[in-house]
Amino acid sequence: MATGRNPGHFVESVRGLPINAPVVACNGNAIYDLYKDKLLWSNPMPDGTVRRLIRFSIDGYPECRVLSLNGLNDNLRLDLGAGLNADKCFDEYLGSAVYPAMESIIIQTPRITAGLREKLAKAFPELSFAQSSPEGLEINTHSGGKGNAVRILRGLLGGEQVIHTVVCAGNYENDLSMLEYADVGYAVGNASEQVKAVADRVTVKASENAIARIIGELGGDRL
Repeated sequence: MATGRNPGHFVESVRGLPINAPVVACNGNAIYDLYKDKLLWSNPMPDGTVRRLIRFSIDGYPECRVLSLNGLNDNLRLDLGAGLNADKCFDEYLGSAVYPAMESIIIQTPRITAGLREKLAKAFPELSFAQSSPEGLEINTHSGGKGNAVRILRGLLGGEQVIHTVVCAGNYENDLSMLEYADVGYAVGNASEQVKAVADRVTVKASENAIARIIGELGGDRL
């Protein structure tokens, strides 16, 4: 499973399910073995980048509403109202349970998303950006993201000799790299048009037992 949640939050959401495979967490910036309670790989954001991102969010684009710094165990939410001091916020981050952050999310008014993304891309060439909702812009280093994490997980599990076929399913832009890497990429029926265009196949909506449908279909394919 691949999720934007950190391992602790993910464990709570699937409590009772017998998941014995490593999970791609933090939007593709960590791989965690729930069964062994062990971090297998992580891709933290550099301190200098986080400091600049905090300053940009506070001073550089006033219509940003929230900056969330997401670590392995917790999230630090900065409500970007008047009066925030970037240096004090960074010091708070360094002393928090969030440190080091694996990824970040900026929440903003949807109408400014395109302009914000363009400005961020110019200011932070070392980062990549993907929407997870109309008002949510997820931020990773280029070595992060679900696609690269799935590639690394495949290697940790023995590589192509053991995992001969990778199948992924997703619905939004932050799933694109994962679907592009997969041998078979599925878009659920309620996915964005961008995701459907990249996917090899389109299945039913997520609410209509999409994963069960995919498993049944692949069983017929005998991959």
